[in-house]
Amino acid sequence: MLDNLCRAAESLLSAVAYRSVGTVEYIYDETREEAYFLEVNTRLQVEHGVTEMVYGVDLVACMIQLAEGKLPALAKLSEQHQPNGHAIQARVYAEDPAANFQPAP
Repeated sequence: MLDNLCRAAESLLSAVAYRSVGTVEYIYDETREEAYFLEVNTRLQVEHGVTEMVYGVDLVACMIQLAEGKLPALAKLSEQHQPNGHAIQARVYAEDPAANFQPAP
């Protein structure tokens, strides 16, 4: 399934000649074992650290290389960076819902 989602994302962004860091998001239905396209974010996302950890790539450095005209083609990058392992990012909100979401320790 992951390979299919990656290929679909690459195909979508190739169709519009997009060449930068971005995120293609899907919703996955476990019961039906189907993924549904949600959106494309054409910017560096706050969760980019998860991608960097799993793929072993520095996305900010990629953006700089792209601006300099030195970023390899996507096919070359795909060969160099394959997913390895897992990463999780969590946000901790320090607010109190009972107090109109005011900051709280």
